[in-house]
Amino acid sequence: AVWNEAAANAGDAGAQARLGYQHASGFGVTRDLGEAKHWFAAAAAQEHVAGQLGLGMLLAGSYGDARAPARAAEWFEKAVAQGNATAKLCLAMLLLHGEGVARDESRARTLLQEAAEAGQPAAMFHLGEIYRRGLGVAVSASEAETWLRRAAARGHVKALLSLVWLFTSGPEPEAATAAALCRQAADLGDGEAQYQLAQFYLAGRGVPKDAT
Repeated sequence: AVWNEAAANAGDAGAQARLGYQHASGFGVTRDLGEAKHWFAAAAAQEHVAGQLGLGMLLAGSYGDARAPARAAEWFEKAVAQGNATAKLCLAMLLLHGEGVARDESRARTLLQEAAEAGQPAAMFHLGEIYRRGLGVAVSASEAETWLRRAAARGHVKALLSLVWLFTSGPEPEAATAAALCRQAADLGDGEAQYQLAQFYLAGRGVPKDAT
């Protein structure tokens, strides 16, 4: 924080963005959203993508302050124009749910696709959920499985749970596969997965029935 502040005061945009993050999250400094906004804005004024993204996240309420989603979307758009995958994810979520901006499922899906192809695990998860639940598109189990498995392979635990729902639904549920995926998420400490795994054992679905 000491050296980031020195560089930030000297006008280094990267340091300004990092210092903004430190103040927003309380990492190494006292949490101060006013200071975070100041430093994110300073970096953004120099068109630094991390400053634009940080300011957008701050205004979107990611750090717990009052939300201004329409203004957040403006900053996300600037970061998206520079190709930032996380900004594409953040903007997509605003557009997908119509949070303070006009709902646009088609563009949200495009942004998620781009972010997912760039390796963003959360984008992979949400893209998989779009196809699993049929949000603005026809339900596609194959597309859903592809993206959810990619997200899970990158450590996204909730993607494992979505795969559980995917394999327990439809005309030909695969209980054994679902139970195995549920165990993976449970072993990673996910409380919902632990509860659902207990239900598999109580019902004897995909695993031997075992109430103990």
